[in-house]
Amino acid sequence: MRKKKHGSDHRKEIIYMSLQFYLLILYILIAFIMDVRFNKIPNWLTVSGVIVGLAYHVITGLIGGLLFSLLGLVVSVLVLLLLYLFKALAAGDVKLFAGVGAIMGMEFSLYGILYSIIFAGLISLIIIIFFKFRVIKKFIFYIYRWVLTIFKKEPKLSMEAFLELKIKQYPFMYAVVPGIVLTMYYF
Repeated sequence: MRKKKHGSDHRKEIIYMSLQFYLLILYILIAFIMDVRFNKIPNWLTVSGVIVGLAYHVITGLIGGLLFSLLGLVVSVLVLLLLYLFKALAAGDVKLFAGVGAIMGMEFSLYGILYSIIFAGLISLIIIIFFKFRVIKKFIFYIYRWVLTIFKKEPKLSMEAFLELKIKQYPFMYAVVPGIVLTMYYF
């Protein structure tokens, strides 16, 4: 029979979990901004995510926490390494999920990877369908310009160039953000 948790232990667990989620949100938010703005997830960010995840779990769980964090890191890298070898992902995406695994552990990271891949497939399907129609392309161009103004950047393409554009790839972060949010919701 399971022992009931004492009230203060339960509150500590909620605070630790909240801190863990806040660390993840900050990590993913910075990675998203960097990837969208510079088309790169910097090593300083991914290494910081791994170090913070390992440190957090060592502080909160000692050796068990370290093993939990390392397992999340290693399994995430091994799973995504296959996609990297087939050129489906960039190295930064693999390292990003190493940080997610270190911060949140193996189970969360695997669900995050799964949901992100599903969202990537949906985004790809939407791109294939919608970029066939010129009117929808114009609408997407205006959204593209609006998003760039948020980041205070000028569009590099004219409307005509954009209409001729064939998208072959997009930042995986567009799929990671909803994938991680969905994982957080169900986790």
